Amino acid sequence: CQIVIMKYLIQVNADGILNHILVLTILYSGIVILGYFITMEMFYQLIRQQRKQNDLEQKMLEKQYQYNYYKLAYTQGEELRDIRHDMKNQLQAMDYLLYSRSDEDRKTAEKMLENLTDKITNAELVSVSGCEKKGNEKRKG
Repeated sequence: CQIVIMKYLIQVNADGILNHILVLTILYSGIVILGYFITMEMFYQLIRQQRKQNDLEQKMLEKQYQYNYYKLAYTQGEELRDIRHDMKNQLQAMDYLLYSRSDEDRKTAEKMLENLTDKITNAELVSVSGCEKKGNEKRKG
């Protein structure tokens, strides 16, 4: 580019110097405008790339939240199965003790029933969303 400009300047004679300055000014203005458009295109390309990156990060977060949700739901399901199993065993033991001939066994069964009722009514409940809610109020019945 500089060699072309140098050759052009060498060919310039004294009478047409203003015309040549005008041509050079137009040439440099074109180069500046071209540089501006290239810079703007690079800037917009960077913005598009940043948006894609943000969308990808958002999708990754959504996947992580879904994974945590299903993991919590699975864990709570396992805990419910364990609680149901334990309650079944305790109820079988109470059934045996209640129909026993011994008054001491019946009192033990009544005490177990009270303990089980207290555990159920005072249990801390956790929803699948992870929000905690305490069930401290006893049922009216």
